[in-house]
Amino acid sequence: MRLGIGPLTTQIPEDDPRTPEEKLQESVALAKKAEEKGFDSVWVSQHHRSEDNYLSSPFILCSAIAEATSEITIGVGVALAPFYEPLQLAEDAATVDALSGGRLQLGLAIGYHDPEFEQFDVPKSERVPRLIDCVEVCRRAWSEGRFSYDGHTVSYDEAVVNPTPPQGDNLPIVLGGLSEPAIRRCAEMGDAYIGGLTSTFTEIEGIAEILEDEGADLDEYPMHLLRDGFIGDDKADAWERMQNGLLYTQNIYAKWFAESSDFEEMEEPDDPEEAFKAFSVYGGADDLVEEIQRYEGVINDESHFIMRLEYPTMDHETAVEAVGRFGDEVLPQLR
Repeated sequence: MRLGIGPLTTQIPEDDPRTPEEKLQESVALAKKAEEKGFDSVWVSQHHRSEDNYLSSPFILCSAIAEATSEITIGVGVALAPFYEPLQLAEDAATVDALSGGRLQLGLAIGYHDPEFEQFDVPKSERVPRLIDCVEVCRRAWSEGRFSYDGHTVSYDEAVVNPTPPQGDNLPIVLGGLSEPAIRRCAEMGDAYIGGLTSTFTEIEGIAEILEDEGADLDEYPMHLLRDGFIGDDKADAWERMQNGLLYTQNIYAKWFAESSDFEEMEEPDDPEEAFKAFSVYGGADDLVEEIQRYEGVINDESHFIMRLEYPTMDHETAVEAVGRFGDEVLPQLR
């Protein structure tokens, strides 16, 4: 498997004195550090309408990362397809791919947060057809030159997209989601799957089974996994370093879930801390190696195992140290 860091989200808690400019530059610096330490990929995420500066323009940050690096894969994990005009999405992704020399992976999902749909005046009922249109338009734009398209929500006559991405129509379109219909859609339409940030190992095995049931050959089909976690001297030390940041991110997501019609029947865990520990990968170097190696039986060599080593409540120096330590102590044992 390949090893990555992310998602980088540029969030700034209310009591954090850092500016959005500083957080963006820190993300670029962290990506550069990850490349220096031998990571295979760096991933960014997207949300709109947040109160804490959650990254809203992933392609712009990816462009800055492309300029600061030379080899590392740059992943968008994920962009929210319903809020993009498909031709513009195809152009933005192609431009980042060109700037990076063919290093982009484009992750897309349908979104869930009702206020985002309200802000963009997009009916939530259209999110799946809008995703389908984005995928189909990107593939045609990157491979056919001038093309026409009559889709679910958009139609084009003799459309042209520039630049042509270096990867052409091989630029991977990675689809995300946790519901069974979304997972099946990933296998049907996507070049890879991405997900798992709050999924336990057993749940990830279940996702793999659904992908395979839908026809994905898991020996070849990449299954990228996002995992919360951290590196410390041992499990207690790693948890102490990451817990405030993890609780912060989970509280944000819980707030968004409460504002979303998708999660009206969602139940809170009896013991949130133990639930969070159950889906996190944390500990000393040997703990991390042992835990990550468990996933080798589920995902293939082209899949990216993506560790979150930076949290909103964490100072930049701590995150840089974690990336360096993971690169020095964990990566060599996994290769």
